Amino acid sequence: MTISKDVLAAGQQVSAAAPEAIGDALNAALNQFIGNGFAAGGGQIVDLAGATSDQFASVVHMNPAAKGPIAAPSDAVAAVIDVHDDLTLEHLRQSYGRIANAKSLTKTPVPQGETRTNITLGVVWAARTALPLDAITDEIALLNQQTPGTSCWRCSRRQRVSCATVWKSRFHFCARLRGLGTTYPGCVARGDP
Repeated sequence: MTISKDVLAAGQQVSAAAPEAIGDALNAALNQFIGNGFAAGGGQIVDLAGATSDQFASVVHMNPAAKGPIAAPSDAVAAVIDVHDDLTLEHLRQSYGRIANAKSLTKTPVPQGETRTNITLGVVWAARTALPLDAITDEIALLNQQTPGTSCWRCSRRQRVSCATVWKSRFHFCARLRGLGTTYPGCVARGDP
């Protein structure tokens, strides 16, 4: 099977999942494709000072041996994904706050001179929504303006949502947002996964 057929099959399994099983289906799909040394599973983040995040349907982390709900050390977390069956503006606001909190947890600073990042990617993932893309991107831009940050978009993204994606809509979309009030559509693909 080709990679595109594998991705299509995984997407179809996520798409067919019952609302209460979407997180598990998404993690199973992610685990088929993320690189060695990483795993995706439900759980929370614990930082260096012992502060914890809320529970997330998916935490992409560097502990592939972990099974069941995890408490991943903040330095080992690459991304958090907050999952909704049906995305509303209120769900979006709640996810934004949960993700901002998770992204604000303490991590060991990247040594000066290194070009890697240790910023946690924050994704709002929804199976469907009745909201237009403009409403989602406008709301995230408004939330970005209300969220502490700096004038540098690279620094400001430390606490802001990185991406919002909707799976089952007439047009599947992923809106990747940078900066204050500026939106960058990531991809728009027509049809079902």
